[in-house]
Amino acid sequence: MAVVASAPGKVLVTGGYLILERPNSGIVLSTNARFYAIVRPLYEEIKPESWAWAWTDVKLTSPQLSREAFYKLSLKNATLQCTSSRDSINPFVEQAVQYSVAAAQSLLNDTNKKDSLKNILLQGIDITILGCNDFYSYRNLIFGPQYLQNAVIDVMKEKWDNERAPFSLPPLMELLLGEPGTGGSSTPSMVGAVKRWQKVDPEKSLSVWKCLAEANALVENQFKALSRVAEEERQVYKDTLIRCSELTHNQWSERMTDEREKTVINLLQGVRDAFLQIRSCMKQMGEAAGVPIEPESQTQLLDATMNIEGTLLAGVPGAGGFDAVFAITLGNAKQRVAQLWTSLRVLPLLVKEDPHGASLENGDPRILNLSADILSIQIR
Repeated sequence: MAVVASAPGKVLVTGGYLILERPNSGIVLSTNARFYAIVRPLYEEIKPESWAWAWTDVKLTSPQLSREAFYKLSLKNATLQCTSSRDSINPFVEQAVQYSVAAAQSLLNDTNKKDSLKNILLQGIDITILGCNDFYSYRNLIFGPQYLQNAVIDVMKEKWDNERAPFSLPPLMELLLGEPGTGGSSTPSMVGAVKRWQKVDPEKSLSVWKCLAEANALVENQFKALSRVAEEERQVYKDTLIRCSELTHNQWSERMTDEREKTVINLLQGVRDAFLQIRSCMKQMGEAAGVPIEPESQTQLLDATMNIEGTLLAGVPGAGGFDAVFAITLGNAKQRVAQLWTSLRVLPLLVKEDPHGASLENGDPRILNLSADILSIQIR
């Protein structure tokens, strides 16, 4: 029997670099593009001689990348040894498998449960990894695989020391992602460069850090205030955002006369101004550290995007670089941004915000999606 788990792709809108240090926070938007892990026994039955085995077999498959790797997993210490070509391996996936098995073993104190786990492992592990085709293809990682060592166990024991609070965009706002196609960026090396800059110039880096923290908090608070207004003054909020979606940002205040509309406009402008401050500080940080957090090509693209009617803000997600851009638009303005990006050879992605988090699935997403497609066919 297969177990299928999924998690959403995520976009770090604010908090790049700062979230590596407490007590800083960031805004993460989850998307409808999901990643899946399908785990099933490699063999139908336990082989009679398996009682003496010290190792079991593991197969890792990534169909979309045409990769397949085989391993031996130590039943004693949960370490993997690759038995196939090293060209097909992924150290992050390897670490995740090792520490997931180690965590399961450490959490089971009952002898019968430990024996049951061993029997499951003796059947071998067949793991298939899938990513939604709509999601962008780059990797944006803020840590190396070695950091997974204690994280899995801590999470399972509810000792994960981060703080989490629900967040979603206010109504009538949409997230749009784009892929410029101008090459990737190495997030770990960029983080390393920023860390070195902090040590070399602590006074300047602390000033930039403080500026970023204040602007990040302001963006979050303004978004939350907009959500409250949307709840308390629904019609005013709706009418204001629809009107703003047809205007450039410098026309918002000029065209609004009602005091309640101005409240919404002030909050929108507050989000926008704070985010421009974030972009400015991030660019300063990149220049000081010698890494392209917001390279000039991205700056030109983001400035053009933010000048489109109905665009609230635009930026580079996560640690920045050349990999991707995002925009948050009002009303139906998303299509205008997509048209601009397309004209500049930036690929708009079929991804949108979705608050659905990590979950267990009912089956293989490839089969479920195929069934949905078949059901949607109209026979005339």
